Formats: sequence, structure tokens, C-alpha cells
Amino acid sequence: MIITKDGLALLDKSIEVINDDLIKYAKLPEANEFFIKKQNALLKDLRASYNYFEQLRYFDSWLEIEKTMKELQRRDSELCGHQIDFWIKPAGINFSRINFNPFAQ
Repeated sequence: MIITKDGLALLDKSIEVINDDLIKYAKLPEANEFFIKKQNALLKDLRASYNYFEQLRYFDSWLEIEKTMKELQRRDSELCGHQIDFWIKPAGINFSRINFNPFAQ
């Protein structure tokens, strides 16, 4: 998936390059103000996209979890839920519990 650490790193680097180039361009005496404003708007959108996708840092892991859940449900049609230990650090004993029921009103 493109929404991985590598994809985010590429987007972050692209934002940095565009920003650095724009700073250099804006210092030129013949710099076009309209172009600068347009590029700043683009940078704002790119940063918003980065911030949105950065929230999905576990997206690839979640896809694997969904694949496993579907396989388990295929094997046992009586399942009504799954309990998942999702580690975000290599060690520790402090876990939260998230009860998610998309069918609850």
C-alpha cells in the first residue's frame, strides 16, 4: 500500500522540497506573487494530506488483521467477534481495551 511509512516519507520529502524551492523562488526580484500564493495553497493541502494519512500508520497491519478475521469467520460462521492484542511497542504490559460494535445504535 502507498499509505505506509515509505509513502509518508516520500510525501514528507516532497513537501520539504517544494517548500524549500518556493522559499528560494520567493527571494527572487521577479518572483510572481500569484504563483507563490498558489504554491502555498498547494503546500497547505499537501500538509493536510500528510497529517490525514499519518493517522493511518497501522493501515497495512489492519489490512492483515482483516484478512485473518475473514479467514477465521470463513472457518467458523458462528463467530460474533474477535479479540485482538495489537502491540504498538515491542514490550510492555499496559494495554487499553477498545470495545467496538458497529451495530450498536
